[in-house]
Amino acid sequence: ADVDINTFDCTIYDESGVNVIKSFKYGERPQEAIELEAGKYLLKMISGQIPGAAFESPVYGLTEPFTIVRKQTTTLDNLVCTLQNIQATISYSADLRAALSDDTVATLSIGEASLDFIVDETRSGYFKAVNPLNDIDILVKGMYTQEGKEPAPFEFTTTIKDVKAGQYSDIQLYIEYSGEGSIALSVTIDGW
Repeated sequence: ADVDINTFDCTIYDESGVNVIKSFKYGERPQEAIELEAGKYLLKMISGQIPGAAFESPVYGLTEPFTIVRKQTTTLDNLVCTLQNIQATISYSADLRAALSDDTVATLSIGEASLDFIVDETRSGYFKAVNPLNDIDILVKGMYTQEGKEPAPFEFTTTIKDVKAGQYSDIQLYIEYSGEGSIALSVTIDGW
């Protein structure tokens, strides 16, 4: 709802996707037909630069191949821009959250880019997909209090494998069991 499509960058490339034929903002697109030589082309639209990692920074775009045939008009209709980066959120089960210190931090990383999610963070983090399939590394550090015991430091690591651009991972941490000894955490991931 907050995306202004008129600000999207539109670029027509030759078939290689390297040589720029024409570029414009969607809101300033030519009202008359764009004349091109017969051949194959790519239309790329994007809402902005994809940051390595940032909160609340979705980037939308598309790449649409098309062909120009001599003395015919080609119309590109129903273009749909989709999420171009990886979206992730993290949350905790109620019993686990009650046992964690307020300075608990979950660090999510893809490649060299990372974001620190404080324990009550509700914003989405967005990451650049550096490969076709990416790993989200998760490191959670903080203090954990078991009933009747002094708070103890804990550290938990796990990895979500094979995440693609355009996917959303809703990461939920919960206590698998809590007996004598250290805390054991588990993760569920709803991915879209």
